[in-house]
Amino acid sequence: MNPLGRAAVLVLCSVLLAACGDQTSSGNAADDPASPTSPSTPSESASPTAPAAPGVLTLDGLALGAPPAVPYLTVTEGGSSLLRPGGDAQPLPRVYDAFAPMGDGLVGTASVEDQARSYVLDGDLEEVSQGTNPSGSLAVTPDGAIVGWVTTEGRPHVVEDGGSQEWDLSVVDEAGSMAALVSDRGTCLEGSDGSGCVAFVNSVEGTSARYTSSHGIVDTVPWVLAVGDASAEGDLLAMTSVSDEGSCWGRFAAWKKQPLWETCDHTLFDFSPSGTRILAGPAYLDGFGQGSATVLDEDGAVVAEWRSAGQAALLHTIWEDDDHVLALVFQDDAWAILRLDVTDGSVELAVEPVPDQAGRTPFVLPVR
Repeated sequence: MNPLGRAAVLVLCSVLLAACGDQTSSGNAADDPASPTSPSTPSESASPTAPAAPGVLTLDGLALGAPPAVPYLTVTEGGSSLLRPGGDAQPLPRVYDAFAPMGDGLVGTASVEDQARSYVLDGDLEEVSQGTNPSGSLAVTPDGAIVGWVTTEGRPHVVEDGGSQEWDLSVVDEAGSMAALVSDRGTCLEGSDGSGCVAFVNSVEGTSARYTSSHGIVDTVPWVLAVGDASAEGDLLAMTSVSDEGSCWGRFAAWKKQPLWETCDHTLFDFSPSGTRILAGPAYLDGFGQGSATVLDEDGAVVAEWRSAGQAALLHTIWEDDDHVLALVFQDDAWAILRLDVTDGSVELAVEPVPDQAGRTPFVLPVR
């Protein structure tokens, strides 16, 4: 689930019951991971001589590791750039709030004249097409071959084949945002063998989820309130209930109505690239950022967990690979990208801290 999509689930469910798990705005806590916090105040720079203990989220005392193994965006007063692994910064035509790689280009979302739009960029990073995207969020198939969003008309729109092919799926009533995309052969083009793609769409109110397929089928996902992510095999992470104390989420086998397991301790965000681990956060979240990050195994057991210290606010997490998580963190008026090691709980800098720019993050991690 991308950060804007997570924020949408949080806001919509908060309207209903003032409580729901989410990760940004994809929420937070600082010294108390269960409570919200506001941006921290300036303090002295981090000491390089006091390394952080495993499982602790902070910018203080971290060693610099390798740069991210996935592309990301940088934002400065002079504009925005794409940084690919092992490559130089490439300037972009505008600042994008969310993006996903697409072939040699990307799909990016930006707000233009108070309207969110998604743009398809080719290998030269020039915008070649665009469309309305009220939620501002994107969804990506597990293999990254297809990127999609929901238009103003409630119609899921998908981009594939390196950005050279675009499709519209059937309109979904009360569509809010596209939560997940699944395809059995990397295209939404319907094949004679019945192959194609399925898009999972959460409602505007955050009270229901539906799916639409390349075969023209539109139906509800009747056993959940919202979908968080889908694996390559069609397994779902989905919210099953919400209360004043938080939210409950479950892992569902493909097209099954009963969860394989359920938790009210965590919000379930994303499957790992192999689908064997799950990136999660607190069950209840509100405010600026979140105070912890958790990785669960496929049976719901905690594999690794990190908690913030020193008023560090965790704004977004994504899988870098099956053993590492990248985290966008704000602390002491600075932003950085951290690498969290699932195998031993250690933390290092993937991108060094940069000063805050009037509250706008200087980094954008990809939707995966």
